[in-house]
Amino acid sequence: MHRGPDIEWLASQVLSRVVERLASDSPLTTTPSYEDLSRRIGATITADGIGLEAALRLWTEEISRAALPVDHPRFLAFIPGASTDAALLFDALVTASSIYGGTWLEASGSVYAENQVLRWLADLAGFPAGAGGCFVQGGTAGNISALVAARHTALEKRQGSRPRRWVAAVTDQTHTSVRYAVEQVMDADILLVPTDVHGRMRGDDLRKTVKQQGTDGLDPKILPYAAAGVNVTRYPSRSSRLTLCRTTLCCWRSSRKAAPRSSKIVPSRSRW
Repeated sequence: MHRGPDIEWLASQVLSRVVERLASDSPLTTTPSYEDLSRRIGATITADGIGLEAALRLWTEEISRAALPVDHPRFLAFIPGASTDAALLFDALVTASSIYGGTWLEASGSVYAENQVLRWLADLAGFPAGAGGCFVQGGTAGNISALVAARHTALEKRQGSRPRRWVAAVTDQTHTSVRYAVEQVMDADILLVPTDVHGRMRGDDLRKTVKQQGTDGLDPKILPYAAAGVNVTRYPSRSSRLTLCRTTLCCWRSSRKAAPRSSKIVPSRSRW
């Protein structure tokens, strides 16, 4: 599709820029405002198109420089993508292969490879042989997936009997994506539980909160991440987790085990 001299030229230019980018670190600076970008870039969608050369120039000189390099050693806010050269190169190769990895029918090879990685990660986390999952774009999508899985599991344990309202027990340490997912996407309610001095949700605090606020008919059955969330690394103590799990459904029990055991992947990063 769309073969020709222009595409061959573009492929050569793009690949050379990929190699150049991998060989050097982009500076970690602030991003320009909308007004600045409007003045410097202008309209990118025109009736006749701006052409391959102009598009590549805009990317190289303006657009790429108006974004923070998340693989920079000083970018510590979050981890939105892979930062190794090998991973970036394979991302480029997979993108160029035009693979849809949603089901086995369209891409059994890539789904098989994904399942291999999932099994490896599950073993590192100490999960049983029947554990499974899928990769999502980030922690927010992961939170929604975990909440839906927790509700499904809770409904099975209740033998299909639904409460008047589902409730998720969270704390002020829980990531905002969890609260938005619970209230806006799942149309469920929030039960705010206080934390201890370490920012953790404890079983006795959860029981006390349920006792104080549970008279309105709300039925807490979902416990997302306990006191944790995306970008938060404070987890309940083991004794509290056991108490919590007796009281409600722990829907992301991987958090506590996955973080310390990830040091098995990179032993040099074993200190937390």
